Amino acid sequence: MKTNRIALWCALPALLLLIVAGHALGQGQVQSKTLADIAILEDERAVDTVKVGQWIVSGDPEVRARTAYLIGIVGDTAYRASLVRLLDDDAKLVRLQAVFAAGQLGDSVYTQWLLRYSADGDSAIKSRAIEALSKVGSQATTKQLIAILSDTLERPHFRALAAESIHRLRDRYSFGALVAQATNPDAGIREKVFFSLARRANAQALPFYVTGLKDANNQIRIYSLNALTRVADKSALTEIMPLLQTDDWRVKYYCLGVADKLKARELLPQITALLNPKEHVYVRQAAIRVLGDLVDQQALDRLTPFLDDADINLSTEALAAIARLRKDEALPQIRTWSKSDIPQERAAAATACGSVVSSERWSILGALSSDGTPTVRAAAYENLLSAQSDSIKNLFTTPALMDSDIIPIVLACDRIARDTLIMELNNLQIRYEGTRDNDIKAAILDCLFAFGDSLNGKPAVKEMVTAALADDNYSIRKRASTLAAMLKMPVTTANDHYPTAITPESYRLIYASDSPNPVAEISTAKGTIRIELLRNAAPKTVANFIKLAKSGFYDKRVWHRVVPDFVIQDGCPRGDGWGGPGYEIRCEYNDLPYNTGSVGMATSGKDTGGSQYFICQSPQPQLNGRYTLFGNVIEGMDVVERIEIGDLIKSVKIIEPKE
Repeated sequence: MKTNRIALWCALPALLLLIVAGHALGQGQVQSKTLADIAILEDERAVDTVKVGQWIVSGDPEVRARTAYLIGIVGDTAYRASLVRLLDDDAKLVRLQAVFAAGQLGDSVYTQWLLRYSADGDSAIKSRAIEALSKVGSQATTKQLIAILSDTLERPHFRALAAESIHRLRDRYSFGALVAQATNPDAGIREKVFFSLARRANAQALPFYVTGLKDANNQIRIYSLNALTRVADKSALTEIMPLLQTDDWRVKYYCLGVADKLKARELLPQITALLNPKEHVYVRQAAIRVLGDLVDQQALDRLTPFLDDADINLSTEALAAIARLRKDEALPQIRTWSKSDIPQERAAAATACGSVVSSERWSILGALSSDGTPTVRAAAYENLLSAQSDSIKNLFTTPALMDSDIIPIVLACDRIARDTLIMELNNLQIRYEGTRDNDIKAAILDCLFAFGDSLNGKPAVKEMVTAALADDNYSIRKRASTLAAMLKMPVTTANDHYPTAITPESYRLIYASDSPNPVAEISTAKGTIRIELLRNAAPKTVANFIKLAKSGFYDKRVWHRVVPDFVIQDGCPRGDGWGGPGYEIRCEYNDLPYNTGSVGMATSGKDTGGSQYFICQSPQPQLNGRYTLFGNVIEGMDVVERIEIGDLIKSVKIIEPKE
């Protein structure tokens, strides 16, 4: 049969397109499968040098970049050679991620690459290398950071970044370099210099802190005040007095911190004036606290009315202050509050007992240690287990250990570890065997580390560790493995790792989204906060947050933690910071900076996140690369600045891009 050549030539372009499209589709499927495999290994925190060895020579730069991230987040030295290869990669995308990983690992083996890239012509790579240098903290990296900061021909952006990064160092040479730049005419450089000077507060820099109080840059004034709270010198008081009358609540708040540190009774009239209802609530709370610390009996008349204030945070702060002022004379009020119907007042009564001398406090605390509300029992045990009397501590250690709530148990474990109470080992074993709660198991296992070699030959310990090695929870098995190694017990979990729910199918849902970011709309008693959720920066964390929000997990919760000019925190079902969703998620550290409005995942250590998150009220560079940043406030920062402990979260709604 003859072929129609004209028809063949007409059909050839279409045929070629089909072949190319099919090849591209196949390549895309291969890439997606490989990226899913990387994500799975990363989520497991597992070590597989064979797979990683294949991925670092992949022809796809995205695969190599994701492998660099995996190496940085897993943190195992078995991957050193692989990261070295990626640091020399031809693709900028890969080098960027490899430099970030090297910084996260803080391993001096990567110093030569970080030094080279900190002088690179590419702005992005140079910026990342400068920050990474401070995490290594060797003599060579410190010298390079000082050189960048001191170089007048260097771009201000890099000098400012070097100044900010130096806060992680602790040598006198880098501190001297900061002091030398404290009067730099560039406000951006100067601000970062004062940030690091505040983080490394030192009496040698006192004149600069005092000078910083007059700086036109308000953030520099705040950093200077922050430093002065740690450098106690009354010569700063004359400069602080006028600042107590500024319009900025942050400046007033930090001024109160300095006054408290210096026990500055000279400022009593100005501090008392800050109790005015027109002042920011954070300032009023701080003023109440300082008046209690200054032990000025004249302040008592101003504080007493706050006991009946509608704001529970002001009233409980007032009771604590009055107890410090009046000692045993405050007992009638403490006694009344200890029987209140309001749990916060009973907890405040327990806390106030710490300022009382009378032995009656032990009976009040003993009664509150049996309270039906966990936070009240926790406040009571806090005082009971830190008493100077061993007989009091011994009386309440075992009851606290056998409590049904995690906080008394942790307090008991802390006391047992602190005083190395070997006689409590059997009770620890009983408590361990009687619980399914992983937090309780973890607290008990962590307690055992304090005993060291004295645990050898103790049957109770061996039985606990053996049971923990076979636990369903990886975090428990991980602790047990470390204990077993310390006790020279056989360990059979060398290839153990976290379980993961990521599959090739779920990978596409979590990671492979090119659509605009969703928005979380948080409706609170003080107003609405809108947060853009950053899928590309922290895909698993965002997916987890969305899942919890859509399930109603965050609805009708309260803001349980507020640290003025630092963070507000939510996501605890208990309302006290000790709760979570019943599982843990892995951290997704990234290179995004913590600025005002940044949203991060709260943890108690690497890979212990779950449902709690925080919102920054101001820039917090010290958090960079240490907590998973997964969102930014795009509306409602004024609400964030008004939130108090206990404020209600009515609902959290997820608005997808199409909405």
